[in-house]
Amino acid sequence: MKLVSDEIDDGLESIVTENKEEGKKIAYYTTRYERSAINRRNAIKYHGTVCQGCGFDFEKVYGKRGKGFIEVHHIKPLYEKNEIVEINPKTDLLCVCANCHRMIHAKRDTILTLDQLKKCIKDNT
Repeated sequence: MKLVSDEIDDGLESIVTENKEEGKKIAYYTTRYERSAINRRNAIKYHGTVCQGCGFDFEKVYGKRGKGFIEVHHIKPLYEKNEIVEINPKTDLLCVCANCHRMIHAKRDTILTLDQLKKCIKDNT
C-alpha cells in the first residue's frame, strides 16, 4: 500500500494527512427489512416531496432531476418490531430529505421524532 503524507499549514496549526487506499471488496451478510413500494408511493401522495423536517424541495433546487425525489422514513424502525407489520403511510411514514433522514438516524439509540428534528433545526439556525 502506497502512503502519501502532506503537511498543510493553514496559519493556525499543522495537520499531517495520510492518503489511504479505498475500494477493497469485502463480503458481509446482514438482515434487510423489506419495504413496500406501494407504501412509499402513498406516503409521497399524502405528505408530498418537500422535506417535512426542513422544507427542502429537490425539484426547486435541482429542476427536473429532483422532481419527485424524497426519502421515506419509518417513524418506528422496522428492526424494532421484529415481525411483519402493516404500515399506514399517513401515520407511520415521513417524507424527508437525505440530510434530515441522516440526522434522524445519526444515533441509533436516540432516533429523533419529527418535532425533535424541527427543534434541532430551529435552535441551530
